[in-house]
Amino acid sequence: MEEKKGSYTYSDIEHIIEHHFKNESHLLDLANYYLFYDTEWINFKLWLSIKYDKRLTIVDEAIEKKPFDFYLLTYPDLVWKEDSLREMPDKLSRISHFERFFTEIQKTGIPYAIIKGSGDDRLNNAIDAIEEQFG
Repeated sequence: MEEKKGSYTYSDIEHIIEHHFKNESHLLDLANYYLFYDTEWINFKLWLSIKYDKRLTIVDEAIEKKPFDFYLLTYPDLVWKEDSLREMPDKLSRISHFERFFTEIQKTGIPYAIIKGSGDDRLNNAIDAIEEQFG
């Protein structure tokens, strides 16, 4: 996506999702104890809905399987920094996206923590949430 500088098509997203699906079980096998995803199935669901008003069965089925044990949902409290992969530069859009993500995570019934702060505080908040969840 970086080489496309933020310009992508629906077929690009389909390709990313297919690649993600193929690699997920392999990555789970390689994980020692924790496996962190920056982009996962709920993210794909929202991305497809927002950008293309579409759904993919593979995404819905993956969400139903509940492959994750815990979510770290990052609150949009950091200063916006533009790069070729980021969208939604205005605060209201980011908060709206956060709320959609929050609602979707709640639907799964999977535990989650909302991570706020910046720098080391944000990192430590995430570590604390993981330790609280998993001991």
